[in-house]
Parts: sequence; C-alpha cells; structure tokens
Amino acid sequence: MSEVHTEYLFPTPMWWADLDLDNRELETHCYQLKKECSDGRIYSNRGGYQSTDLPYNTPLNNLLDSILDVTNLIFRDTYALKDSNHRTFISNYWININGKDHWNIKHIHPKSFLSGVYYVKAKNTPEQGNIEFHRSEQESFILNGFPIKVSDHMSFPPMEGRLMLFPSYLPHAVTTNNLDNDRISISFNIILSEDD
Repeated sequence: MSEVHTEYLFPTPMWWADLDLDNRELETHCYQLKKECSDGRIYSNRGGYQSTDLPYNTPLNNLLDSILDVTNLIFRDTYALKDSNHRTFISNYWININGKDHWNIKHIHPKSFLSGVYYVKAKNTPEQGNIEFHRSEQESFILNGFPIKVSDHMSFPPMEGRLMLFPSYLPHAVTTNNLDNDRISISFNIILSEDD
C-alpha cells in the first residue's frame, strides 16, 4: 500500500493564549466602567451588561497592548508575506459582565479581520457559559448512500486569563451562565492597516 496523505480543506483557525495580567485589577476597572456608563447596549447579549465601545485611554491599556502583540504574531505567522507592511489594530472593544441566566445568541463581527475575547473573571467551567463556534456549511453529508452527521459546533469553557481569537466571519455564541458568579470578559475586533 502506498503512503496515506492528509489534506485539510477549508480549515478555520482559532487561537488562544494565556496572558499574565492582574485580573483582579482588570475586574475592578470593569466594574468601575460599568458604574460610570450604566446604560450599556444590547447586541447579541441576552441579559447581562455590555458596555458601549470604550476609548483607548483606560486602565485596560496593558491588556490592549498584549492583544496587539498576539494578533500581530498571528498575522505575521499565519497570513502575511515576508515583506508585508500590514499590522493589526484594535478597531473597537467593550466589556461584558454576564451573571446567572445571561447568554449571547449566534452572531458574527462584520467589517473586521479577527475578533476575540479575553476572560477577566471566570470559574473555568462550562457551567459559566461556553463560547461556541458554529459551522456555516451544511450539517451532514452522504457517504456510500448513508447520511453522516458532522459536528456543527465546537465549545470552549471560559478560562480566566485566557485570550481567544478567531476570524470575524466565524459564527459564534455563548451558552447560558448557570452560576451565581459573574463572568467578565472583554471583547474586541481587529482590522488591518499598512504601516506608513
């Protein structure tokens, strides 16, 4: 028998990194920002608090710098040609504070290159609400006349201190927080721009 080869057709990458940041300090800032701007907004969130887009002169700048370090590395290693002069930039970011029974419907982030979430506060368990990434293609196919069901989503539990990044076109949702503890995250969108 000849050697067996593997080809990956249309793979969708997802990246994660554990950051070494002071999450208690970030948590304090998130609650303070919520207090200062209590109205928030409703997009994909069902319950909970989602801030409006935040300015770049907040105490969250260390986190934003870390996000850019990771996204520039991803872009350089995964997408860019050697002589590319493109860099990644955060186009917008916001705070999510989700208590018990709060969740997010399936959605995408249009007009962005990458999107992501950083978990400031989480119990590191699926009961606090997994992030789910969904397939946009059909959910089954026919093999030798039999329907084969393929998984239509992948779930990842919230992990405190973890940064997760994914292509902005990838549909995703967040399952219900079933715990009495808040899950705090900071979500963001990344765009590409050329260096001058």
